[in-house]
Amino acid sequence: AAEHWDFTDQIYNSIAIMTTKQPRKKEQMIKDTRFILRTLSEDRFFGTKNIWKGSVKVALSDPTKTVIDMLDNPKVGGGIRPTTDMVLAYFESPYCDKSTLIEYALKMKNGAIFKRLGFILENRTQDSELMESCKKNLTTGTVKIDPQLNCTRLITRWQLWVPENFEV
Repeated sequence: AAEHWDFTDQIYNSIAIMTTKQPRKKEQMIKDTRFILRTLSEDRFFGTKNIWKGSVKVALSDPTKTVIDMLDNPKVGGGIRPTTDMVLAYFESPYCDKSTLIEYALKMKNGAIFKRLGFILENRTQDSELMESCKKNLTTGTVKIDPQLNCTRLITRWQLWVPENFEV
């Protein structure tokens, strides 16, 4: 969806599909394209828009939900670095809606979203109003900026583990 909303011009060789059904296989290859299926609970399945791909109607995450899904699970965006670039592109886009961003983050019930977003904002945009919303919604416990990275340094103000010498 990030490519559809012009948050990136990178061409990905995999497509993330969110579903409420439990798939038999979490990854599938179809005509040289890797499809990654991720199961979401019904209450986390929101923020979609119907678009037409040829003669097929497809439910695609709206711009704000696309960003929230990547902050929820950076793997969906290809890791935290490309996710950061796409989050910043969202803020520069005509689709940027900060109140909906906070609303969607709250609906997801995952404090890691606020921790990752706050860290990105602090290091790249200095949007104090949005950073305050992130701070206000911090949860207890710590998380990794990206679960796939070796994170050894704790940023206590965001309760976020990052790799040594990490910059977004």
